[in-house]
Amino acid sequence: MVVISFEPPFLLLLYYRIIGSISILLNTFALYLILFKGVKMDNFKYYLLAFQICCTCADVHVTFLMQPIGLFPMIAGYCNGILAVYFDISPEALVSIADLFNALQTSSLTLCFIRKHQAIAKISKTQQISKPFLIAIIIILIVVSIVIAITFYLSGMTTAEQLAYIISTQPDYYPHFLKLHNFAIYKLTPLITFSMTLIVLHGFICVNVIVLTTSQMFKLLKYNLLRISASSYDKHRSALKSLFAQFLTSSLCLTPPVILSAAIMVEYEKLQVLSHFLLAIFSTHSTANVIVMIITFPAYRRFVLFWKKPPALITTSYSIALRQKIAY
Repeated sequence: MVVISFEPPFLLLLYYRIIGSISILLNTFALYLILFKGVKMDNFKYYLLAFQICCTCADVHVTFLMQPIGLFPMIAGYCNGILAVYFDISPEALVSIADLFNALQTSSLTLCFIRKHQAIAKISKTQQISKPFLIAIIIILIVVSIVIAITFYLSGMTTAEQLAYIISTQPDYYPHFLKLHNFAIYKLTPLITFSMTLIVLHGFICVNVIVLTTSQMFKLLKYNLLRISASSYDKHRSALKSLFAQFLTSSLCLTPPVILSAAIMVEYEKLQVLSHFLLAIFSTHSTANVIVMIITFPAYRRFVLFWKKPPALITTSYSIALRQKIAY
């Protein structure tokens, strides 16, 4: 029988505080870069700004306000963050807010790809979508994110139902649960199944949209190479590479739940310890995202490295060589 520890994990809580503090500093710096140091390409920076704000809110919520601690192999846990301890906000509400921020992160990143795709498509006047249709996409993604959070919140059990569930399934742990300041237990119900299905569909659709638009953007850039200046080409290409790198970094947000689900199904013996590592990885994704953004976006990289101006010969060499290849 797997023994569940109800003691607060010191190292995980310490890590939450450290990575949360680093995340606030880096994300604040990233917001400054996007607003004041980015290249001027229509209103794309505001889409990128929305994504960064969602990342910042998600990190602050998880590392300071929530601080989730799992009680696996039961699908249960409690929270040790500010909102849980000092404001008595239920874990169900905190988990739902975390779901909302995560869904909004995915949605806003997808919108960044769509907006960049439209900026490149505008050059050749192909594959364009109308402004009302773009607004409709934004509204749908926001509504779906809210529905995910609400349905997950409503899928939770009442305190009486949770205590009855503990007595019937894990009576040995009943005294330990009573000592906790807060806790939440989930079991498979039609509503939670619907919520999880919606999460999977939302993620699947967003990933496919990102992959499809990325493929089309590279083709459009190559097609429009002779129609735009070398500097404009480099700006679009750099922004696209940076976006895709951030998309790959977002796997730090998606991988932990997948590994955790697999570990639950195979009844991994040290599941609770594994969950601590996965929560630590999950809380790191925004910090890693900012670092990747700075490294892959030339304008931000130049500012951080104190470069006075972009090395023109280097930034345009690729596009010039490609132009010559197409011309001949």
